[in-house]
Amino acid sequence: MQHKRGNFKNYVSRLSKKKASALEKKIFARWFNQLDLSDNVLADGDEDTIQEKVRRALQNHAFNTPPQPAIIYSQFWLRSAAAAVLIFLCSALYFHLKPPRPGQLVAYREIHTLKGERKMITLEDGTVIQLNNESSLKYPENFSGNSREVYLKGEAFFKVTHDPAKPFRVHMDGMNVGVLGTSFDIKNYPEDKNISVTVATGKVGVSKPGGKQAFLLMPGDRLSYDRLSGKITQKKVDPANETAWQQGELVFRDERLEMICRSLERWYNVNMHIPSKSLQDKKISLKIKGDDFNSVINMLSLSGGFHYYLKDKTVVLTRSTGK
Repeated sequence: MQHKRGNFKNYVSRLSKKKASALEKKIFARWFNQLDLSDNVLADGDEDTIQEKVRRALQNHAFNTPPQPAIIYSQFWLRSAAAAVLIFLCSALYFHLKPPRPGQLVAYREIHTLKGERKMITLEDGTVIQLNNESSLKYPENFSGNSREVYLKGEAFFKVTHDPAKPFRVHMDGMNVGVLGTSFDIKNYPEDKNISVTVATGKVGVSKPGGKQAFLLMPGDRLSYDRLSGKITQKKVDPANETAWQQGELVFRDERLEMICRSLERWYNVNMHIPSKSLQDKKISLKIKGDDFNSVINMLSLSGGFHYYLKDKTVVLTRSTGK
């Protein structure tokens, strides 16, 4: 019996010092699962009482002999064993004893679109999301908590099913959007300077993560957040122009040429480059519907007063004809 006790003492010592092997951990897990803790050994009583109850459980399970008075076995290895049990309970059985934290045990799906590609997604609550070019949406397969949380990179139009008991939240880099039931467009491309939220119907709340500043947007409101400066601006727009991409249209109203080219890159799966800073900042108004890229770039060059040429599969925009 002494040999068995010595082996167990060494094993518990390794376990408490996190040196136990995978097999030893498995044996301990099996042992722990068989322990009778129906008297809430780890929930009630002071530290001495808990150690004594754990000591008795260890003694009965490992040695199958009547427990001796606590003073005989109040050695380091018994204290280590009690600590090991407590550590194991906290780490291995935490999910069974405590409710899961937000985001735990949730199965997520992630949908991606490529350049020139769009997709429509219907969530389990009936919310419909149209995902624009080169975008991604991460969302749970089931909304099990008291809110509906999704994560967006790129652009998407949301038509959210109304549910007062479960607010719908969209998480982005630098901004969060919260609604109960409404429709709105979010543009959140990492390479773009601004994040924008445009409301088509209903009301939308927008806030910065961890910040105290929040905004309430009504139909026709567009909020823009400058990633570099942190500046937030809000103005009235025509939502139909902002969401025209759903019908295969692109509408630009006094937009910088650099941003127009980025939209065209995603829309037509092409590469464009503007070496001139002044040309990048040139503002142009343009409406595109069902046009091929050659027609679009011709219209754009006439409107913007620039030339273009192809170099290594990249369309280069320039103020002169020189190459």
